[in-house]
Amino acid sequence: LTVDDLLNNNEDFQAKAAKTDAPFEEEKGKGGTIGFCKNCGIVVTEENLGERSPVVLCDACYEGKKKSELVAALKQKQAAEEAERDRQRRLEDLDRLQKQTSNEMKRKVKISSIVAGIIAVAFFVIWLVSFSSTLKFGNAIAGLIISCFIFTFVSLLFYDTAVLDVLEYMGTASINWPGVIFTFDLDGFIFLIAIKALFAVLGFLFGLVCAVIGVFVSIFISIFIYPFVMKEMVRCIKKGERCAKYLF
Repeated sequence: LTVDDLLNNNEDFQAKAAKTDAPFEEEKGKGGTIGFCKNCGIVVTEENLGERSPVVLCDACYEGKKKSELVAALKQKQAAEEAERDRQRRLEDLDRLQKQTSNEMKRKVKISSIVAGIIAVAFFVIWLVSFSSTLKFGNAIAGLIISCFIFTFVSLLFYDTAVLDVLEYMGTASINWPGVIFTFDLDGFIFLIAIKALFAVLGFLFGLVCAVIGVFVSIFISIFIYPFVMKEMVRCIKKGERCAKYLF
């Protein structure tokens, strides 16, 4: 339509307007026009209506929308299933790791207990044999108590505790001997060698005494440390954790 047609309102304008409205009237006569499809823009009537709310869609676009929603739902379901499988795999891996760690802790406790038990029993037997001629109840009780101390001491040698710290400290104790003044002659060299030998013997004896003291101190404190170590080991075994507090 031209501007002249709109302004003059002549017969040609009426004819063209009627011709332009014909498709719309035709669609309207088919069942009532509802609107225009939000996706493709065609006229939507009762015959090709796919969806009325929240937006108007023709049947073709509505079917496409449903297919897209179905595909999206399937993808979401597959993603959820894959996430669940991953979670199950992680749980299985964690459970397997916990069982492996728990078995390692059990082997640690078993080995330390067996070795310590053998040594403690051997000591107790030797103690009883030594006092077999004059064995009294008090001697047997004393041997049993000492055997318990030996058992805890040997057991804790397998763990990183204060027992090893005391042994290491006392076993490496030494004396810094002063320098030796001597003359550069035969007697001076003999004197130097003799003093150095004396220092070596005294140093060895000092180290030996310190080591013995360290062993006795370690044996004495082991009976008090052992329950805490075993309690922590049992806790780690139950939870399947590596007991980093007492293990090397």
